[in-house]
Order: sequence, then C-alpha cells, then structure tokens
Amino acid sequence: MASARVAAPQLNQEQSPFSTSPSWRRLDHPTGHNRFRREQRDEAAAKWTSEFPDRAAYMLGMRLPPRDKIPILEAAAAAARQIGDRRAEGGHLGNLGLAYADLGEVRRAIEYYEQALAISREIGDRRGEGNDLGNLGIAYKNLGEVRRAIEYCEQALSVAREIGDRRMEGNALANLGLLAKGQGDLARARQLWEQALDIYEAIEDPNAERVRGWLDELAGASAP
Repeated sequence: MASARVAAPQLNQEQSPFSTSPSWRRLDHPTGHNRFRREQRDEAAAKWTSEFPDRAAYMLGMRLPPRDKIPILEAAAAAARQIGDRRAEGGHLGNLGLAYADLGEVRRAIEYYEQALAISREIGDRRGEGNDLGNLGIAYKNLGEVRRAIEYCEQALSVAREIGDRRMEGNALANLGLLAKGQGDLARARQLWEQALDIYEAIEDPNAERVRGWLDELAGASAP
C-alpha cells in the first residue's frame, strides 16, 4: 500500500539508505532451483522497498526534509514497478510530487502528479485520481495559472462527490475558494468556504478552524 497523497487546503502552499537492486549474490550459471530462490528473494526485497515509506511514515513525514525523502520514494516507486504494484507506484509518484512541491520545484512536481494521475485512471483508483487532480490544481495555482488550477480543482470536486469522499470534497471547495478570492470574487469565495466549513464540521476535520479563520477575515474586510 502506498502512502496517501492528499490535496489539502493551502494557505500558500545523502543518498538512499538502500538500493533498488537487492545485493543478493548472483551466480553466473544458476540452477533452476537457485534461480527460483533468487527471484523469490528479489521480489520480497522489492516488496519491502516499496512498502518502506509506509512503514517509516512518521520518519518521512516528521523527521526528514523533502530532499532526503526523494531518493527513498524513488526507490519505492521503482520497486513497486518491479513487482507490478501499480497502485503503490502511483502513490509513491504522487508523494514524489509533494516532495518536489515542498522544495518549490513546482514544474517537477507536476510531472510526478501527471504520472500518478495516469496510473490512477489506468487502474480505476478514483480516490487516487481525485487526490492527483487536487494536487495538480494546487500546483498550477502556485504557478499563477489560475484557469488550469480551477479546472483541476473542479475535476477533483466532481470525483469527490461521485465517490462520496467528504474530506476530498471539502478540500476541493476550500481550494476553489482560495482561487476565487485570488480573482477578487469574495462573494464566490465565501460561498465555497461556507460549503467547505459545513463538510469539515460534519466530519470533525481540523481544517474547519482554518476555513473559519478565512471566513472571519472576509467578514472583517467587508465590514464598514
């Protein structure tokens, strides 16, 4: 299982310790039995490498800077590809996009989000598709390409509603509100944030406090 990559509401928004190639001793002319055992070990090692970011989620999320996460996620994506786990591969690619976004390398992040999106659609992972669309919306917002950002966030909203993912729906509404505010459409921003807040409060999501603050700012700005 790959780490979750979620497009959350945005205010502004050494080498790998292991190799993707397990260091098993290779024989020049392996017997059928030895080849079978080696292939089993290789597959097990690849599976472990692919699952490592999940097993070390706390370390990756809280201890390592984005630059240090990248080689681990690259290894995990390669391992997932090796064992044919497309869902995990897409998750790792999406998380690589998040790591590059944290570094401010937005164009590079978009490349990984697009790869993740292609896999999500290929395997019918609707939740993954919605998250990838949301992340693309945030990325294009950060590039100042508002029209494309809105298109991706609206697609994410549509997917969220189709699959009944309330948190994703709230995130998409909140991000669309930010885009509306950036365009100077404060009435539209308020409408979207009120919808997002209703969802966040219903599911007891901590983003409710953030959106409530945005609404308070709007009310203060419009007060005589």
